[in-house]
Amino acid sequence: MQTITPWCAVVAANEAIARQYMDAFKLSSEIWDARVYDTALGAQYEHIVLIRPHWRLSPAEIAHFEQLILPMWLTRLSRTGKMKVI
Repeated sequence: MQTITPWCAVVAANEAIARQYMDAFKLSSEIWDARVYDTALGAQYEHIVLIRPHWRLSPAEIAHFEQLILPMWLTRLSRTGKMKVI
């Protein structure tokens, strides 16, 4: 039996939020991985959906997302990969 490694990721502040998006859009766990912002190590992905925090954020929290989280996940894209920030 062949093991399939997910090649797409939904990334959010916590795994529960990422899984809620996966469930809402019926994304298969064989293809999609639920990841947390600070777990960008390891795999290269073809598609990444990065869930921007939607609650009230301080300017420092916005800067942290834009300057650290987003660039960190851009390094996890394959050369032909695509990222959406929602």
